[in-house]
Amino acid sequence: MNEILVKVITSCQGLAPNSTYQVLVGKRTPSTLYFAKKHQLEAYFGLFPQLKKSDWGQVLAQQASRQNYSNTKPSFLADLLDYRQGMIFPQNRQKRYEAYLLLVQAASQLAYGQKRYVTVTQDWEVQQFVKAYFSQLRIQGREAFTASFYQEWARLLEDWPQDKADFLLSQFSGHDLPALAAEDWLDVLQGQKFTLARHFVLGRLDQALGSAEACPYLIYFKKGLNRRFPAWKPSADLTLKGLDQGASLAEVQARRGLKASTLADHLIEVAIFDCDRFLPGLSRALGKAPESFYEEKAPEDFASFQDQYGDQAFWLYRVWQIANLEAEGGDFARA
Repeated sequence: MNEILVKVITSCQGLAPNSTYQVLVGKRTPSTLYFAKKHQLEAYFGLFPQLKKSDWGQVLAQQASRQNYSNTKPSFLADLLDYRQGMIFPQNRQKRYEAYLLLVQAASQLAYGQKRYVTVTQDWEVQQFVKAYFSQLRIQGREAFTASFYQEWARLLEDWPQDKADFLLSQFSGHDLPALAAEDWLDVLQGQKFTLARHFVLGRLDQALGSAEACPYLIYFKKGLNRRFPAWKPSADLTLKGLDQGASLAEVQARRGLKASTLADHLIEVAIFDCDRFLPGLSRALGKAPESFYEEKAPEDFASFQDQYGDQAFWLYRVWQIANLEAEGGDFARA
C-alpha cells in the first residue's frame, strides 16, 4: 500500500472517522482546523481533497479487519510528509514556496551583479515581495552579503538528515548553491511524487525558520512572508487588519456586512496559527493574566466556561483551548 496512505491511516486510528475525513479533504471550518491541531494532523489537512467519504470508511474498515502496518518502513516521501503545511491557506502556501526559490535565485544573481534574468516564478506578488526584501536590506557589499547568506543556509541545515538537505538544495540547482541537480532526483521520485516532495521539503524549510537562530537574513525573510502571505484565508486577514487598525468587532462587522459568527470564525482561524495576539483581549475579558491561559486548563466545555465567566463569546473559549494545546506542544509535534 502507498506509504503515505499507511502513515495517514496509522495516525487516524482511534479518532472519529467523520472528523478525520473532514481533515483529509481540507474542510476549512474552525472546528476542523481545531480538531487537526488538537490531534496533530496538520500535515494531512487537505491531503486528499477528492476523497469520498465512502472510500475513507472502506479503507478504515479494511484496516480494522485485517491490516497491520506497524512494520511498514516509511519512504523518503512519507518521512517528509510530517512537514507538509496543510493548514496554511493553499494559495499563500504556494506563494511562500515560490518566494524561497526566487530568494535564492535573486541572491545568486546579485552575487554576480546580474540585474536582468528570467525569474523562477511569474507570480507578480512574489516578485514584488522579494524585490522589496532586497531593497530593505540596503546591501553595501555583494561579496559580504553572499558569504553571510550562504553561511546561514549551512547553519540552518546542519541538523537535517543528509538526504533531506540534499533534496532541498537540489531545488535551487543552477543558482550557485552546491547541490545535486534537481533532475538527478527524478530517478528516485517520479512524476507527482517529485512535486509533492518539493512542497514537503519547502514546508520543512518554512517551519525550521520559525525557530531558527543566528540566521538574521533568512529569519527577516520568513517574518516578511508571515505578514505578506499569512497562514489564514484572505477574508480572515481583512478582519484582522480592521481590528489592528483599532476598530471593534462590531465596527468591523458593520463595515464588512458579515455575521458575527463569521467574524468569530475568522478569529479562531487566526488563533490556530497565532493565539498570542488574542491573549491580551482574553485577559481583559476574563480578568486573568495572559500567561495563565497557557498554564491553566480551560473549562471542560463551553457551558462550564460560561458558568464561570458569564455570557462570553465562544471564540474566547476556543482561544484558551488553543493556548492549552500550544503549552502541550501539540503544534507540529510530529516535526
